[in-house]
Formats: sequence, C-alpha cells, structure tokens
Amino acid sequence: MKVIVCLNGEKLKNYKFCNYDYVIACDGGYEYLTENRVKADFILGDFDSLKYIPENAIIFPRNKDYTDGELGLMQAAKLNADFIEFICVGGKRDDQFFANIGLLEKSAHMGIHAKAVTNAGEIYFINNELKLNVGKDKIISVYPLEDSVVENSEGLLYRYNGQKLKRGDTIGISNISTQDEIYVKLKSGAVLLFVNSDI
Repeated sequence: MKVIVCLNGEKLKNYKFCNYDYVIACDGGYEYLTENRVKADFILGDFDSLKYIPENAIIFPRNKDYTDGELGLMQAAKLNADFIEFICVGGKRDDQFFANIGLLEKSAHMGIHAKAVTNAGEIYFINNELKLNVGKDKIISVYPLEDSVVENSEGLLYRYNGQKLKRGDTIGISNISTQDEIYVKLKSGAVLLFVNSDI
C-alpha cells in the first residue's frame, strides 16, 4: 500500500500524483494538494503554518513532541502502509528539512520503505540494500550517516566493492548511473542515496 505524505516544504514543480492508496496532508501541505486538486484522505497538524483549520482535520496542539511530518508518518503506519512517498520536504527551514529526511530512517526502522521527493530529485535511506530504476546518466550520490561499508553496487560509473565510508566522507558524491537500474548493497552502516533530477 502506497501512502503519499505531503509536508509543508518547497512546493514541487513537476510532481505527478499516481498509483497511491491514500494522501495525508500535514498542516501547510494541504495548500499544495488543494492547488493541485488532490483530495487529502487525512489532514492533520497544529495548523500554525496554514493559519486556518480545514474541515475534518485532525488537530494537534502546538506544544507537542512530534513534527507534523512525523505525525503523518504515524498516520501512514496506522494505515499499514508498506511504502511512503514524502513530498514537499525541502526548502524553507533547514532544520525542518533535516528532520524530514530523518523520517526516512524512522520509516525503515518501522519496516516501511520510503522516499523523499524534492525539486532537486529523490532521497532514500539504505541500511541493507536498494534496487532502483532511475534512468541512465543521472547523478547518484551516497552519503554515510555513520561509518559504513558498501559491499557491492551495480549500474554506477564508480562501482563500490567493499568501499569503506566514514561518517562525513564525500567520496560518494556525484557518481553517475550507467544504466537505467542501479543497485547498492551495504555490508554495514547506513547511508542516504540521492538521485538528482538532471546532470
């Protein structure tokens, strides 16, 4: 089951809503959905960004322990989502963007596959392996969140074969896909994989 969770970051320019089961609007994300004539199945948040409360919204207090994005993740988990697409995650506040990317890791620990979509591309969290159809000649970057070992990769110009990546290393930035499908497998650790929209 695929759930789209729309956050209140930078509005996407060319996003296509397709093949989803539910859409969750988190606070100001409701505005983007409305502009694109997409009906939200769930609308939630404290609505400090939207400045008004839509009909049938699930209202949370401002003084809460979770971001509206994490509340969206929790709602998707209640729906038994096995894939979450977080959209409108970038831009605006850097701290919120960093927290939104953290939702990818939290999703993985809950057993839910996820990706984040920005105007610059797509972001994935990997702590095991990942196979993706990204298209040829895309900029692919791998950034370690902790000391990691990339056991193997396929479809990349600079292949990984037991590559050690220390947290903070930038050696994995700006690789290129040599075929439509890429594959990355970790031996240990955790990384973010970025698929950039254009070279």
